[in-house]
Amino acid sequence: MKTTKRIISLILAMLFIGGCFAVGASAEGDMKVTATYDSKNNEVTVNISDIPSGYTVEKTGITVETSSTIIKDPNIKGGGDEFIVKELTPGSKYKITVTATKGSDTKTASTEIALKITQDPPINANIEKRSTTSITVNSINGAEYGIVESGASADTVKYQDSNVLTPENPKEDIYYDIYVRFKETDTKYASTAKKMQAKLMKSGGESAVAVKVVNVTETEITLKAVEGYEYSKDYGENFQKDPVFKGLQKGKEYFICQRKIASADTEENKTSSCVTVVTNTAPAYSPNLNKMKAPEFEKESKIYVGEDNVIYAYASDRRVAGDPQWGDLAYVPARYEVYKGGVKESEGTFTLENNATGQYKATFKPAVKASDYSIKVLYAKERWEGVGVQYITVDTDTVRTLKFEAKNKPPKWVGYITTAITFFLSTIPKLIQKILPAFKFLMDNIRKNA
Repeated sequence: MKTTKRIISLILAMLFIGGCFAVGASAEGDMKVTATYDSKNNEVTVNISDIPSGYTVEKTGITVETSSTIIKDPNIKGGGDEFIVKELTPGSKYKITVTATKGSDTKTASTEIALKITQDPPINANIEKRSTTSITVNSINGAEYGIVESGASADTVKYQDSNVLTPENPKEDIYYDIYVRFKETDTKYASTAKKMQAKLMKSGGESAVAVKVVNVTETEITLKAVEGYEYSKDYGENFQKDPVFKGLQKGKEYFICQRKIASADTEENKTSSCVTVVTNTAPAYSPNLNKMKAPEFEKESKIYVGEDNVIYAYASDRRVAGDPQWGDLAYVPARYEVYKGGVKESEGTFTLENNATGQYKATFKPAVKASDYSIKVLYAKERWEGVGVQYITVDTDTVRTLKFEAKNKPPKWVGYITTAITFFLSTIPKLIQKILPAFKFLMDNIRKNA
């Protein structure tokens, strides 16, 4: 009986000691902060646990910072042990610090959170080359690649960094599903994968030349014709000899392939190559060149010989709203040519200065003092081709010409004198305005005492 009592007493003592340790840890202020991001509403829920007894957390006790910069007046709602931070920037990392107060005493805890955003799939991924053992996809920065036998679950795909995909057990007569997606990063989720299909080459087969799309409308896709080839818009299920696909649906995705026509020397399906093309949802856009803003000098009255003089030129208008369409045109300042008396003296290129306004900048140096100078601005004609802008040519129809006079730069002392005169003329009137009231006051006192 005594032994039983001793055991019970020992157990109770251990429980009491353990309880004291738990309370002690809480009393010392082991406050915890967790943050959860709601990407749909773009808000972060901050939950605070183990707030020490007697301490409280107010909205003013929560700081939000990114890249060591504290955000001023963040939009915070809530109270107690749960707050919601709104209007943060998706794709950024934040540190959230919570300060609990009890009179003049404070306890702090913090956490970090990345507001990850979704990525669009790599729509420009295409089958680039096939061999008897591997399939090569065009290399895309930030992407990863996977291959499985056609029909296998996407969950079984093992992604890799290399764009050269080799099946575990290569087979000639089956299709493989090719997956390409953008990798997950600290601030972005992995994108959904673009899925393509392809076969390995049969022994002795040769690859077809790459498909070249030359035009796309709302109802047609036109390819560059290759002698001895036939063309497909459905992954090689059906082929036609005409390189123009007609009667298509607006905004629909087609899988364009081409191969050598079967003959005594070639076998079908050995030489297929495919690209993804989406038909337009609206007619291609052509800018109004008559409304294009004219080039201008930064300082037309001060173009000096041997100095870097600045000229600005502007891109044409572009499609204002909606997705770009295949064939949309734009004209962009590309280069300039400086002429003296009709003879070309120099030339150079423009660089983008302000993307929002379409402003481009270039510098030029006239060689001699003369009044018969002119500068021609030449524009590049660009066309949107589904996944990016394709440079076409420097278009002579959009040349803009400005005339100017090149002067010798005045000596520095002229500038000093000009600055002094300007200062004198601007300062004297202000000085008179300050002295005049005092002078008037003095004269009034003289008259009173006379």
